[in-house]
Order: sequence, then structure tokens, then C-alpha cells
Amino acid sequence: MSLQDFFEVRISEDKLSAHVLAAASLESTSDWTREEWDVFLKEEGVVFGVLDENIDALVNDPSSVDFPIEVAIGIAPKDGAHAYIKPAIEDEKQQEMKETKGAVNLKNVVDIPMVEQGELVGEKVAAEKGSDGRAVDNEPLEAKRWA
Repeated sequence: MSLQDFFEVRISEDKLSAHVLAAASLESTSDWTREEWDVFLKEEGVVFGVLDENIDALVNDPSSVDFPIEVAIGIAPKDGAHAYIKPAIEDEKQQEMKETKGAVNLKNVVDIPMVEQGELVGEKVAAEKGSDGRAVDNEPLEAKRWA
């Protein structure tokens, strides 16, 4: 009997995990080898992030496993940070606001910093690149790129 007769593989919508479900009763099953499980998972499109300890549990004693069992985990992409403008002028009041965690005395907001034409008022801090991920079917998952 083949593994397809007894088990079904479900890959999550985001392709970051794969689970094996028991499609039929396992009481009268034969034993399957690790190689048979590897071929079965590959046929079902699961080739990355395979959880060896869970596959070993399926090989050694499939009737004791609680289904569905996770058999693979992908790597989620991590988005980078947005670009932003860092002010070049920081006066005492802005420093004081940072120290008081944003509490503002509305009586003291009359001071408006003045600049001359051509004076540097801020600089652009470039966006940080995130790190790409990988799905359980070995497809690359791109991180968001900010301008």
C-alpha cells in the first residue's frame, strides 16, 4: 500500500508550513521507510524545512501520531525599515520632549525654528533592506522593499 492511500499533505496558503493528515484508518497499515516518506513529500511539493523528528515519528509509529502533524516549516520574509527624514535642527525643547516621552506643555509651543534658504533642515535616512524567506516548496519569498 502506498502512502497516498493513507495520508494527505496540506500546504498552508502562505506556503510557510505543511501538515500531513490521515486520510484513512491506520490500524492495518504496513511500515513505511524514511525514503518512502521523503519521496512522498517531494511528490507533494514539500522539499524545504522538513522537520526530521516529525517524519521519524511517522516512520517509527504512525498510529501513535496525533494528526494533523506539521512536517515542514518555511522561513518567513522579514520586511526592512522605511526610509525617513532625520531633522538636522534639534533645539532644547525637542530634546526635552524626547526626555519626557512626548508630553507637551502647550504654553511653550510658540518657538518655531527659523531657517535660511539653502540651510540643511534634514537628511534622508535610506530604507533598510529586509531578508527574503523560503517556502516549503523551496520558492523564494521576497521581503518588502521600501524606497
